[in-house]
Amino acid sequence: MQKLSNIFLVGSLILGLAAGHAATASPSSPAEAIAVIRQDCGGYPGPEPCYTSLAAWQADFGGIDFGPAPPGDLVAADLVGIARIEGE
Repeated sequence: MQKLSNIFLVGSLILGLAAGHAATASPSSPAEAIAVIRQDCGGYPGPEPCYTSLAAWQADFGGIDFGPAPPGDLVAADLVGIARIEGE
């Protein structure tokens, strides 16, 4: 499971970096919006939002505040959504 977590995180970072390079109109790199996926979020002390499944993370748009941008529009919000999967 750790290998899957690392692969997913690296893939997310690569996609985020590619999106950052494709959007050359933006003067800065997009901010990272990190959420954690765990089997059980009870007692999770982290500052990031915690979800028990990728489906829950997707349904909540990763807990991201999109501000004036339409919900789910990471490009307009200048964000990279990252789901960090933890556990065994």
